Amino acid sequence: MHIIGGRLKGRRLIAPGSNEIRPTSARLRETLFDVLMNEIHGADVLDGFAGTGAIGLEALSRGAHAVTFVENNENAIKLVLENIRRCEVQAVTNVIGGRVPEVFEDVSKSEFDLMFFDPPYGFDETKIGDILSASLHNLREDGKIIVETTKRNAASSANNVDFVRRVKAGDSALDIYVKKRR
Repeated sequence: MHIIGGRLKGRRLIAPGSNEIRPTSARLRETLFDVLMNEIHGADVLDGFAGTGAIGLEALSRGAHAVTFVENNENAIKLVLENIRRCEVQAVTNVIGGRVPEVFEDVSKSEFDLMFFDPPYGFDETKIGDILSASLHNLREDGKIIVETTKRNAASSANNVDFVRRVKAGDSALDIYVKKRR
């Protein structure tokens, strides 16, 4: 597994040695950053359910200002920290151990332009709405929330969130949401 674009292109990342952690595929990462091409430069990004950290590191490679990684799994946290070290981006990253959405209480003063969530296999899809609602106070006014899911699942809904579009790649889909305008 490696960074696929930007200034860190080609940098190798450590991938998990088990099925416990499921990294976002290179194809889906490419699709995601094609969609966000004009919004990534200078953005503050949250990579929720970070896994290996590939999404957040790809964002930094493509010009994001800083990334906060959120992960609950101890083995995944070790992977994220090692991949950050390999990419030499410690100064612009923050790793928080905790569960999404509960962790938003710990980052209550942080605001993000882009928030990416890739829940693990077996995650209760009905809880995506809870994640959308909980993350809103950390999302800047023109920010976006992106949720990776399977294309079989319908887009989630939550109060004060508008579904913008779905982008498909293989069996996966990226659902993009924004804050409702007041």
